[in-house]
Amino acid sequence: MATLRKRKGKWTVEIRRKGHRNVYGTFVHKSDARSFVHKVESEITQNKYKDISEAATTTFKVALHRYIREKIENKTEMSNNSISIDTKSDVKKINKILSNI
Repeated sequence: MATLRKRKGKWTVEIRRKGHRNVYGTFVHKSDARSFVHKVESEITQNKYKDISEAATTTFKVALHRYIREKIENKTEMSNNSISIDTKSDVKKINKILSNI
């Protein structure tokens, strides 16, 4: 269910669906707000909607740590155009740099 409100000259949208996080948006034009509502509600119905709210608050440091943990640490070597990279030493260097941030 979507709610459209006009506040301070802008249109705010709140979409609430059981089993999903609430989705919010702010638009200058009412037509843009309605288009957003239609798009998001149809994506939720078709199970295609992806919640990216976590991505908006994720810092580069957290994303890099996650990448190292999920992608690099399990590999012993990476090759790129026949160049071998020692991932263990690279991970140590990256962790040292991140500890200073």
